[in-house]
Amino acid sequence: MFRETTRRTSYLLLLTAGCLVAADTPAAPTYNFTVFDVPGAVTIFGPAVSNNGKIAGYYTDSTGATRGYERLISGQLTFPLIDPNDNQGFTGPAGVNTANTIVGEYLNLNGTVFTYHGFFLSNGTWTTWDYPGPYSTGVFGINDKGDFCGVFGSNASPNQGFIDVGGVLTAVAVPGATSTQLNGINNDGVSVGAYVDSGGTVHGFIRDAAGNLTSYDYPGSIYTTIAGINDQGSMSGTYFDASGMEHGFVTNRRGQPTSIDYPGATATALGKINNLGWIPGHYVDGSGVWHGLLAKPGR
Repeated sequence: MFRETTRRTSYLLLLTAGCLVAADTPAAPTYNFTVFDVPGAVTIFGPAVSNNGKIAGYYTDSTGATRGYERLISGQLTFPLIDPNDNQGFTGPAGVNTANTIVGEYLNLNGTVFTYHGFFLSNGTWTTWDYPGPYSTGVFGINDKGDFCGVFGSNASPNQGFIDVGGVLTAVAVPGATSTQLNGINNDGVSVGAYVDSGGTVHGFIRDAAGNLTSYDYPGSIYTTIAGINDQGSMSGTYFDASGMEHGFVTNRRGQPTSIDYPGATATALGKINNLGWIPGHYVDGSGVWHGLLAKPGR
């Protein structure tokens, strides 16, 4: 299944509007970084932060297993988070809301069949959620109303995104795409994600609350995935430039994009943006070591 981030891993309309902005365009934002590590982690990913500052993510350990973690605003870490039905060493949290409900996916082997399943983790209780039918499922985003989104698919069926708003479930596929997934949803029901075109290129896209789809590529990129969108309309995600270097990015409500790199990093990737403008993610340092990060707008 196609998934966000490096390992699994532009509003064209907004970019056009951004090109028309005159001299009163505000300066590009600056960011302050908080770095954190999960003890024993070999790689680490930070795909989500709630509006009250809780980070949910996952890491790989020395055995190659993928485990979840949560990080409170105080810096306190809870790990490993392992779905009780995960029998293949893969539990990947991907979203979190202010009610501290974490969503994600886990991998299960049943007989000879490997299947990804979505999960909800709330107050210590794990609940499996699957898109109806014989599919693998990943739940990648949840808002403060409890609406959620993600991806489903199988070897016989191309991946499609889905969105559940108020209990109404809708499949989402970008026309002509070979794979589509939704990564994040804000409180207005606007969702974002990524798709693969017929030539194998990955693009970001936005689905508004009415169901209209808009493609987005970070300027000059060869790969773009949008991880999240906040209630002000700012988006965040990851792109690769023409040389294959990985960068994080953010757009403001007017669609103006800013590239974000941790100083000295050889790769930077960003997850979902919250209403405070905070963005979690990870970077790889000059020695090839992975670290979690939280980017906050500077002054």
